[in-house]
Amino acid sequence: MWESDEERWSALMVSAQSGNESDYRRLLAELAEAIKGFLRSRFGDRPIIEDCVQEALIAVHKARHTYNPNRPFRPWLFAIVRNRTIDQLRR
Repeated sequence: MWESDEERWSALMVSAQSGNESDYRRLLAELAEAIKGFLRSRFGDRPIIEDCVQEALIAVHKARHTYNPNRPFRPWLFAIVRNRTIDQLRR
C-alpha cells in the first residue's frame, strides 16, 4: 500500500486534516512510538522521555494545520520533536 512511513504518515495527516478521526488516532499512535524510539536512541530509557513524547504530540496536534502534503513529513515532524524536547529538557 505505502512504500514508507513517510508516505503513510503523510497520507494519514492529510486524512486527519480532512476530519478523519480514526486516521488521526492511528497517526498519533504511530508517531508516539516513532518519537519514543528516536528519543530513546539519543537519551536512553529515561523517565523524561514520556513527557517529551507527550509534549511533541500536543505540539503536532496544535500544528497539524501547518503540514503541507507537498513537503516531506519527517522533517516537519522532527523539527517539532526537536523543539519540544529542547523545551522539556530546559525545564
